[in-house]
Amino acid sequence: MAFSAAIVKLNSVCNLNCSYCYMFNGPDRTFEETANKMDVATATLMIDQIAQYCVSTAQQHFKVTLHGGEPTLWPVKRFAALFAHTDELNRRYDLAIRFSIQSNGITVPDSLLALCLKYQVSISVSIDGPQQYNDQFRVDHSGHGSYQRIMKTVQYIASSQYKSLLSGFLSVINLNISPQEYFDWIKTLPVTRIDVLWPIEINHDTVKQDVLHDSTIKQHRYGKWLQALFNIWMRNDDPNIYIRSFFNILTVLHGSKVHIDSIGNDVLNMFVVNTQGQIEYPDYFRSAKDGGCKTDLHISDGISQLEQEPMFAKLLTLKDYQPQDCQQCPHRALCGGGFLPGRVKGQQLDLSQKSILCDDHYMLFSTVKNILGQG
Repeated sequence: MAFSAAIVKLNSVCNLNCSYCYMFNGPDRTFEETANKMDVATATLMIDQIAQYCVSTAQQHFKVTLHGGEPTLWPVKRFAALFAHTDELNRRYDLAIRFSIQSNGITVPDSLLALCLKYQVSISVSIDGPQQYNDQFRVDHSGHGSYQRIMKTVQYIASSQYKSLLSGFLSVINLNISPQEYFDWIKTLPVTRIDVLWPIEINHDTVKQDVLHDSTIKQHRYGKWLQALFNIWMRNDDPNIYIRSFFNILTVLHGSKVHIDSIGNDVLNMFVVNTQGQIEYPDYFRSAKDGGCKTDLHISDGISQLEQEPMFAKLLTLKDYQPQDCQQCPHRALCGGGFLPGRVKGQQLDLSQKSILCDDHYMLFSTVKNILGQG
């Protein structure tokens, strides 16, 4: 299995200060040691290495998600240089190295939108439900809520020549929102495509340290919340409302081999590049400890070298490390041990450990299968 995706940290700064942020408000403090912004030389070197890797592994497609910090704080001139360089390599080698941007939506300048339109770079926006809930956690550095500013940007893009760029929204589960209220809110969005995320910060260690999380786990609140949302989504039966994880579960159950990171857990073939070009493990490791994502590798070492690195080698063959407790589970193929952050225990990603959210995963998958008559 070859790598097919990279998360690129263009900035190690952000114009929001979300309380749950795993980059800036979690145990990992790597951002304090890295440059504020990736320089153009590092960015173009990274694309050179990706192109060489694609040619050497005979693969045409590779996904690059521009992340941060907040990626839209990167200078527009650097975006222009990066996109143009990548376009030239795509043409030269007949490749399809494609970019997307994951933004908080506070501000996306027109000059960047024009570049994204030229090079067909999609933009997804992070937002966590209706204003009163989003603004509890997604605040700026003065403590002010972000919802109105995000939606102003979203509405502008959606009503402009750039509307095709808006691919949807990314939302972290907030158990304080009723599933019905959350679903009704989705229907108000200009693009009704959303990715609902399991919590990254909850693992075996944090549950022991936090009574609230311990209570949440014992009551299976995440599983119940997602069960309810799935039932509402199915009853609504509107093909225009796309909840990515639900849709992906359905396609996998109908034979698809393509799945997102929270499902299957048979392979995780992606890596992270920080602002200085250092290779890091996926962000799921950040909940383990300070420096939990660090490796000794740099993008200049080449991507094929990652395949020999012990933890990356395991991630590329994740199906071989499913927990023993999961072997007889009827949802093993869907779950594979559970969403990786929940498997952290003892300040490491213990691949032999099932997720602390095991029962919650089980509840959701059981609900889906029962509705489909596969239970």
